[in-house]
Amino acid sequence: MGHIGTPVTCRSLAVDFPGHGLSSHFPPGQPYYQIDYMAFARRIVKHYGWEDVCLMGHSLGCIVAFMYSCTYPNEVSSWISVEALEPVVVSSEDISDAQKGSFCSVIKASGAVLLERGMTKFEGDKYRFNRDICIKYSSISSWPLNTILQFAACIRCNLCYVRADAGLKYNSEENHLEIADVLQKSAKYFEYHTVESTHHVHLNNPDRVASLITNFLQKCV
Repeated sequence: MGHIGTPVTCRSLAVDFPGHGLSSHFPPGQPYYQIDYMAFARRIVKHYGWEDVCLMGHSLGCIVAFMYSCTYPNEVSSWISVEALEPVVVSSEDISDAQKGSFCSVIKASGAVLLERGMTKFEGDKYRFNRDICIKYSSISSWPLNTILQFAACIRCNLCYVRADAGLKYNSEENHLEIADVLQKSAKYFEYHTVESTHHVHLNNPDRVASLITNFLQKCV
């Protein structure tokens, strides 16, 4: 967030999803589903009594923001999406293809940033991951294309999408562009940017997305 120049009236709250970073884990044996993360976001909004929010996320966070913005279209003013735009489209192909593009994406310096919240030191020089091991086996919700298109048509907010050219490609380009086209038509305002980097562009090259996000916020917030 330090790279983004937000309007003076804009306040931000950055949170870790349950089972991630410094947030609490679910009870042992309880799996993690994307719909749970949307409910988690809803609880935060209701807790603070916000009637209008601007959502920003990366990867999984973008998919959750998609679900939230479609479900509560009158309560989301803007949505900033980095390296994901829509849920995984279910198809006959092996779903493991959704993982292509993420391997070897994070450079060493960016890994150190992730570990500030993702790892804890204990017993001298030993370290352990903070994440709940169950998130490694979480359900990647796959939706039929027609369902995604119907949800996308419900969007009413301003939308800024930033995509890395060497990033994660989890849907076919045809499906992705068809969904993006519906979002462009249904959104109040729509920006689509492609930058040179990998899936973790916000960590490896934050300057390449910060200026785009800053300009978007200044126009729409």
